[in-house]
Amino acid sequence: MLLDITWIILGALILVAGGEILVRGAAGLARSLGISPMVVGLTVVALGTSAPELIVCVLASYNDTPDICAGNIVGSNILNVLLVLGVTAVICPLEAAAAFVKREIPIAVIGAAAFWWMSRNGLLSRIDAAILLAMLIGYMCMTVWIAKKAKTKVVEEFAESQGKLMKGRFFLQVCMIVAGLVALGFGADLFLEGAVNIAKALNMSEAIIGLTLVALGTSFPELAACVIAALRKHSDICLGNVVGSCIYNVLAIGGASGMILPLPISPDLAAVHVPVMVGATVLLLLFVATGLKLSRREGIALLVCYAGYLSWSIWDHLRDTSTAVALG
Repeated sequence: MLLDITWIILGALILVAGGEILVRGAAGLARSLGISPMVVGLTVVALGTSAPELIVCVLASYNDTPDICAGNIVGSNILNVLLVLGVTAVICPLEAAAAFVKREIPIAVIGAAAFWWMSRNGLLSRIDAAILLAMLIGYMCMTVWIAKKAKTKVVEEFAESQGKLMKGRFFLQVCMIVAGLVALGFGADLFLEGAVNIAKALNMSEAIIGLTLVALGTSFPELAACVIAALRKHSDICLGNVVGSCIYNVLAIGGASGMILPLPISPDLAAVHVPVMVGATVLLLLFVATGLKLSRREGIALLVCYAGYLSWSIWDHLRDTSTAVALG
């Protein structure tokens, strides 16, 4: 058990490092090729922060542990909205632009609702996955088009900060991208091995492990970035990071995983946890739409919701385990 916990911690650290290296290399390479730093920040960087979840889900599909993959997608979104935004709002109330509330958060709600609708029959088919990927492409095209028309100060500052991370030589930037991908694969493999072994040792379902432990591990980049941004009072980056990750988790990771192998969705996941994901995203929309900010009180409410959800999930699992032992 101790060795498996070590693999999880080590894998999570490597995932964070690999994602950071990948983002810096990709941003620097795009700058070297003359691509606008604003576009890089809204596309390459956003995809890069979701890379840990993507690699973990792809490996989980190949390793015939689909519940971890589906649980990771759903659990990461629930954790991002309720825990990450809850913590950052308590540190610093988060303000949002009207356009962000009208466009980005509703897209996150639509993506979550689409995933819920597609999972109702217990399977995310390749056709469903293709639809999610098509939605992703449409969203990215819209983001780039809007970014080119509305170069706000916040967007430019964020994009420039990412674009200036690496302006080195072409070869070095390519090496960083390769190194980041290798680190992500290696870290995800260690992380998954530890998580699956613990699940078996504790007689826990793969879905619960994906919803909790794996979701927390792969969300480290978002949590760290948002806490740092909150301490520096960059509330726009916090909201953009979390909402963007929620969109990419469902559309990019769900789409890519489902295209590789049709993704089974357990009845419990489809009936309980996916609706919680949709509900959390709708709750965020309601909170932010009132006053265009996420206050400390609303942040505490999100944290209370996550504590309740996590407690119920663990209790429900223990109840099912006790019932199975009694019947056995």
